[in-house]
Amino acid sequence: MFHEKNECVVVELGFNRPTWLADTATCNHESFLLDVVLPRFLARYNVGTISLLGYANGGFGALNMLLRHPHLFHRVAVADVPVLGDFSGYVRPWGHVDFVDDETPGETKPPWTSFADAFPHNAMFLPYNAGALATCEYVAGEMGFSASGEARIGMWSGNRTRWEMERLAEQFGEFGVPHRFSTEFDDEDADWNGEWLKEALAFIAADM
Repeated sequence: MFHEKNECVVVELGFNRPTWLADTATCNHESFLLDVVLPRFLARYNVGTISLLGYANGGFGALNMLLRHPHLFHRVAVADVPVLGDFSGYVRPWGHVDFVDDETPGETKPPWTSFADAFPHNAMFLPYNAGALATCEYVAGEMGFSASGEARIGMWSGNRTRWEMERLAEQFGEFGVPHRFSTEFDDEDADWNGEWLKEALAFIAADM
């Protein structure tokens, strides 16, 4: 087992409504994690570093959690993540003003309907937008390489999100944010049984 081999504690988070680990007008899941879950966890277990792992909307939350709180979390590994946003029915990723209905294959996105629940308007989404966070000099500076020489961010695209994850990787490169990006599993929907998970766990374990 991963936790026995690497002498670590694995904690799974679950919420009963769309969350994306954000604080919104209807739920404060980021604050709940930071102010309730983590203090209780750290009071019980003697841990060195905390890394985050997730796919799809959970990966979105894990990624922005590291970027928003680089002093708390060590690394993140995410797969098939809708990183650029789709809220209130309008898709406005970095680098594009708008999508149109006849976009070429590979540049369209599925309707991530729960974005509208967590981010009813653009201003609420912006603080959790990984691309926007990457433009911050402080965030970019904090995302330096870890002790193992690996980046702190590992990303694996899937068949739902390749285009937008590639765009995010480009923006990370533009703003000097170290990252590892793989398209090896582009033809798969990420889940907890996917092949991406083996690489992601190895990525996280490199600093344990």
